[in-house]
Amino acid sequence: MLVQSAQVTGFRNIRSAHLEFDPSLNFFFGLNGQGKTSLLEAISYLGELSSFRTSRAEDLIADGETRSRIQCELTQDGLKSSISVDLTTQDGKVRKEAVLNGKKIHSTSHFLKSRFGPIAAGFHAIAFNPSDHELIQGDPANRRSYLDRIIASENPEYIAVVSRYKKSLENRNRLLKDEVFSPRALEAFTEVLVESGAEVALYRLHWLSKAVRVLPQYGEKIAGSAGFFEARYETNWAVDVTEITKEFGEMGYDLFSGQGYIERLQFLKNRLNDGLKQKAHVERQAGMTLIGPHRDDWSLLFRGTRLKSHGSQGEMRSALLALKLTEIELFQSASHQEPVLLLDDFSSELDRNRRESLLQFLKETPLQVFVTATEMPEAMVRGRVFRVHEGRFEMESGG
Repeated sequence: MLVQSAQVTGFRNIRSAHLEFDPSLNFFFGLNGQGKTSLLEAISYLGELSSFRTSRAEDLIADGETRSRIQCELTQDGLKSSISVDLTTQDGKVRKEAVLNGKKIHSTSHFLKSRFGPIAAGFHAIAFNPSDHELIQGDPANRRSYLDRIIASENPEYIAVVSRYKKSLENRNRLLKDEVFSPRALEAFTEVLVESGAEVALYRLHWLSKAVRVLPQYGEKIAGSAGFFEARYETNWAVDVTEITKEFGEMGYDLFSGQGYIERLQFLKNRLNDGLKQKAHVERQAGMTLIGPHRDDWSLLFRGTRLKSHGSQGEMRSALLALKLTEIELFQSASHQEPVLLLDDFSSELDRNRRESLLQFLKETPLQVFVTATEMPEAMVRGRVFRVHEGRFEMESGG
């Protein structure tokens, strides 16, 4: 699915813009703070119904405005579709209304599922921007959220799995805080938590097991580091679970339709259940569930060492870019669709060799790509180029 055009009104610092895009490469350049990233965020919002910069919808509406609107026209194999999102401030709250081909979208999972039907609708956007450093250096919640989002983009059923786990976690924590404590009720809530928690961990491990197969290939393309970049799942409820990522990888890509699913799920259930039993007394005193997927983490490694602790800025940037390219390949494999790539701040913290490697990838990829930078690269050879100034977009070439 290609983004053919976009109309953006009252979004961040973009008051009004109507843009026609190239099916291959679209390059936006200008000084910082002019609206380049805001445009990528708007495109991403239509692809995911969420922002890669904030969880606060009110931040997306331009200062002084009460409404923001984003609309895109899409095309695939000669078929056209459209998607729009209106954000409206009402009684101090922001109301969101999304419409796909004239029909209201009732939920994010409903929208994501529509992309896998017999007739593709909507699109998937994969964004790479400087704030992605938080995936390495930030709070574990950022990494969990990222992993959950990309799994849901490939398999929308995962949204319901995570929702069940969060609900069971809330119920169990409420009981642990309750002065009138019921061991029997806790046992029932724990059973539900173990069932859904093991599923969450299984999905995460399965995705990472696929990623560790692909990640080194892109590490080599970007930084000449074949076999050096790795990813590892980390948990406090089963020490040996960190070792089974490779086992999952050896089982291949068909874990959920082939042999091994039941055994691995039961393995995770047993480990989580045992861990909860060991922590029972401490959890009662703390009034909360202390172990489970809601506290798990994962790390990117370079030459066996966690990048969070010892990685240079260049190594982190290269690893993140390799991770995003891995995400693209795995999404294509799972959905048989091509995502849109959003690359924010093209030259940030990349040395000359890495920039040239990335530029070569952009030349060769069949994906539709949107790139921002403070200046034009010398080797720009195709697509459309837009100059951005104070929220306004002027096409300089390619039209």
